[in-house]
Amino acid sequence: MSRIVSAYVDKMVRSRSPRYQNIRRYVEEKYRPIRTNVTERSFANHTTFEDFVNFLVEKTSRTPFQRDAHWSNYYPLCMPCSYKYDVIVKLETLTEDSEYLHEKLSIAPEDRSLIIPVQPDRNVRAAFQRGNMSIAEYFDGLPPHLRKAVYDVYRFDFDAFGYEPPKWR
Repeated sequence: MSRIVSAYVDKMVRSRSPRYQNIRRYVEEKYRPIRTNVTERSFANHTTFEDFVNFLVEKTSRTPFQRDAHWSNYYPLCMPCSYKYDVIVKLETLTEDSEYLHEKLSIAPEDRSLIIPVQPDRNVRAAFQRGNMSIAEYFDGLPPHLRKAVYDVYRFDFDAFGYEPPKWR
């Protein structure tokens, strides 16, 4: 679920790209009227995390905007049922996974920085905290039906790539 928060913050809040500004406008205009917090319905020019999640779980109006590598499911891209992968590297365990891969591929120590560079002092988990809110806090602010719906959209990714389901589902 960190990927969803990352996509929201990077593309809906921070991005200056015309593409993501168009998506942001579309999402806000479509989902602002159904925000759970009625007082937030009057806030224009601000796409909430709830708006973004509504956009992700919407099944009735597929738009080209919904096909974006930042929030699309991984399984169609990686096809884990069609290929037998030996290693799946995850950002959350990048240091450990990279070291394992370097050893498995017998990469010389002087060449390891060229293939999935490891930065031991980098706290990858801290990168998943966006602003002053943790990943859990973003999801805690959603109504239960939306938390369940977004998990259902990404359920196969959780199963296929060995992620633990979130406790709030």
